[in-house]
Amino acid sequence: MIYLLHVGLMLLSMTILTAFLWLTRRYDDILWWALRCLLLHSLVAVVYMAYDAMHAGFTMSLRLILIRSGFATLTMALALLWFLLHCERKNHRRQRFNDRINHIFKESQ
Repeated sequence: MIYLLHVGLMLLSMTILTAFLWLTRRYDDILWWALRCLLLHSLVAVVYMAYDAMHAGFTMSLRLILIRSGFATLTMALALLWFLLHCERKNHRRQRFNDRINHIFKESQ
């Protein structure tokens, strides 16, 4: 059961990292390219860990399972951070728009 959960977490991590690579394709800055390089390295590491887990099967030690689960947890934390930053940016834009509208109405009175 833990083996299937572990492989599922690795597949989820691969999906999240691939989605990040897909979302960052429109940005062309050196920092975004550095992020993409780190994401590619993480994706290769996750693929290797999933491949290794599939070959090791039920003989994996608890230490390896915890290390790999920690990597999957970090990937999910990165996804949560991305989502929270996106929501904050959207709220900031909405607030700026409201401030401009209020400023226009105050000037017209």
